[in-house]
Amino acid sequence: MSTQRRSSSFGSPQQEQLLKSAEALKLTFEKANLQLLRNVTDFHSWRLDPESDDTQELDGVRDPVIVAADVAAKISFLRKLKFQYLEQNAKNRYVKSIVSDIDDAPIVTAEDNKQLLASNGQKKERLKVAKLSLAEMQKDIGVLAPLVES
Repeated sequence: MSTQRRSSSFGSPQQEQLLKSAEALKLTFEKANLQLLRNVTDFHSWRLDPESDDTQELDGVRDPVIVAADVAAKISFLRKLKFQYLEQNAKNRYVKSIVSDIDDAPIVTAEDNKQLLASNGQKKERLKVAKLSLAEMQKDIGVLAPLVES
């Protein structure tokens, strides 16, 4: 761009000074090579997924309903992906426990099974007693509740 000095016959010396400083600022701005226009277009042309053939521009305001639907779909996908990961991890651990070296596995004897059976029997008896006391308490509540209400 040319930096011609415009002189006017009716301009005051103060206006001439302002014009000179404006032209100097313009020249400094052009020499700075800031490339602001190119950076703005690069910023607006940037997309989250470059391979996407989505033609929707990001420079405008997006519809909140569409954004909410996109977020809900992505959350659903991530939950399914997490479940698949956990399921595959559990399968891998199960297979490894089956296929693992037999020397590392603890040896279970008949005596161990008898002790476990006796322990389970004791736990079952305690559970039956607890269930009977709970049933009695519920029966008492059923009898006493109408008396309290009246």
